[in-house]
Amino acid sequence: MEKERIKWIDAVRGWAIVLVILGHTDLANMNREIFVWIFSFHIPLFFVLSGLVFRIKEERYVDFFKNKIYTLLVPYLVFRILEIVIDVGYSLLLGDQMIRSDIINSVVGIFAQARNTSFESGLWFLPCLFLMQNIMYFIIIIKSCIKKYILILGILCIGILYQVYINEPLPWYIDIVFTSFIFILLGYIIGKYRQIFSSRGGIKYIWIIGLAIVHVLAMHENYNISGHSTNLYWNCYGNVILFYIAAISGSLVWILIFNQFYRNEKILAFIGKNSLLFYVLHQNIIMPICGFGLKKIINYQELNYLQSLGYFCIETILICLVCVPFVHFINKYLGFCIGKKKLSGKKGNSFLK
Repeated sequence: MEKERIKWIDAVRGWAIVLVILGHTDLANMNREIFVWIFSFHIPLFFVLSGLVFRIKEERYVDFFKNKIYTLLVPYLVFRILEIVIDVGYSLLLGDQMIRSDIINSVVGIFAQARNTSFESGLWFLPCLFLMQNIMYFIIIIKSCIKKYILILGILCIGILYQVYINEPLPWYIDIVFTSFIFILLGYIIGKYRQIFSSRGGIKYIWIIGLAIVHVLAMHENYNISGHSTNLYWNCYGNVILFYIAAISGSLVWILIFNQFYRNEKILAFIGKNSLLFYVLHQNIIMPICGFGLKKIINYQELNYLQSLGYFCIETILICLVCVPFVHFINKYLGFCIGKKKLSGKKGNSFLK
């Protein structure tokens, strides 16, 4: 039962990272509705899945802390440095002059991440998840339920109030940690009572349909009120209540769908098992090459709605395919880059563990 549960969770991870890649194409320019739909839940889904598999195996906090450094911050550091090197290489190749201050800002940004500044990075999710999981550790070990509830409510209120009245970028995306912490907590609660997923039957269809309707209505109404899509990275939520309703219901819909219908499909499960690598490789390493090549062949701006959607789906598939050999190579020879303590360890690494 445990192995089966992990397989369908891997498949959800795979689907979520595919949506992340699709959302990082130029989809917003041609297929706005699809873009709004994806961004209404895809990052919250990752946080919920992270909570779903979150467990404290270490007896001491120092061991837990070291493990999270190894599995989240080491990959972040390695691939952020690689991104900087590649950025310099792209600049030289294209004849652009990357000034010294840009390089210095990129290096400083490794340790002082903040959105909408010269220190920002596409790998923001890893340090953000690192902070969330450390907060989760202390919430779990607190014995008093009253203290737990006060701490959880305090975190949520701080996040919402900061977003509404201040909304200035904080280092390591601490502001996102506060507003999004509820998702990893929700996943953890679901994981503790995962027996609700053990049965397959009509009641699940009712939940799936009901949650899907709630998701679409909340997403649509939030977009009508705010006039823009939600975006966790930019701390942009529109109506906060509608945002949480859409994000939670959208995440639960896909968790229930994969739990109900997953039948040993291998492609998404493979992507999910290697979600960390697909995440760190796709946007700033693989996507510029694939996107540049496709644009030389097809001008997507001349396509109609369905044709452009097909174009971006093909681009997403191509990016995933190009990632695969790199995933195999890193798993086999550079396991330390993704938190594998031994090169002979299991293939694949998900940053949701």
